[in-house]
Amino acid sequence: MTDEFKLENSSVSIYLTLGKDVDIFEYKTKKITTIVYGYPYHLEQETWLTAEAILKIDQQKGLSFTDNIDGVFSIVILGKENVLITDPIGVYNLFLLRKEGRVLVSNQLKYLIQHDSSKSIDEKGINDFIYLGYIIGENTIFSNIKKSLPGTIEYLGSPNKAERYFELVEMNSSLQELRQFLIHI
Repeated sequence: MTDEFKLENSSVSIYLTLGKDVDIFEYKTKKITTIVYGYPYHLEQETWLTAEAILKIDQQKGLSFTDNIDGVFSIVILGKENVLITDPIGVYNLFLLRKEGRVLVSNQLKYLIQHDSSKSIDEKGINDFIYLGYIIGENTIFSNIKKSLPGTIEYLGSPNKAERYFELVEMNSSLQELRQFLIHI
């Protein structure tokens, strides 16, 4: 556990700071580093997961291990594929800045702003904040900085490559039928 965490490899830089209600844990092998920001919980084993446990589960099941975890967290696995995994409801989202073939990841916008020479403003993000009081989706008030989405595995080595492992609401067939009915009224 630490107050500040920094890690860099050839394509990813990570900077995290410790808040009042969050811990940062790291586990390294020769080829893989796992960072846990928050508190993931394994539903089958009924236990809190450490960075070491996540690495072992990932090596056994691959990224499908996300089907069996809950809690509030962001997990970064740096190795053959660099991935960012966010909790199902997005309590501990991280921000990403893609720049010159690198990805900078942080829980604080101010760290990424220091590394974004353009500092260009995202008008949609500003409008969302003014009219709604929050910003929708992955946008932020800066066009080059994006927020990780809840329940998502983001592949840090590939821009725009992400997959949802969790959907908050899944519509069953009766709800879909009702929706179709209401559309035609």
